[in-house]
Amino acid sequence: EEIKLAEGADGYPDLVSKLKHRFDYLPMHRTCYFHSYHTLRDNIDSIQKITKADPASCSNVDFLGMTPLHILALSQRPWLNLFQELLS
Repeated sequence: EEIKLAEGADGYPDLVSKLKHRFDYLPMHRTCYFHSYHTLRDNIDSIQKITKADPASCSNVDFLGMTPLHILALSQRPWLNLFQELLS
């Protein structure tokens, strides 16, 4: 049986909600997830600003156990410069 997340099958409404709000309190994850919508300079500025406000932001994990590096690595076109910025 195929289960579609949007249908909210029994036992899955919580999963749908978690996916929709996955990055609500994880700005570094959100920046890495949506990096392709912004310029490299804007992304680097965002990473630096977030890191300054929360030095642990690069090692935080979401409910799937993923760090910002995981999010960036799974993107279609990850930028090497962003990996370097996250690791610096």
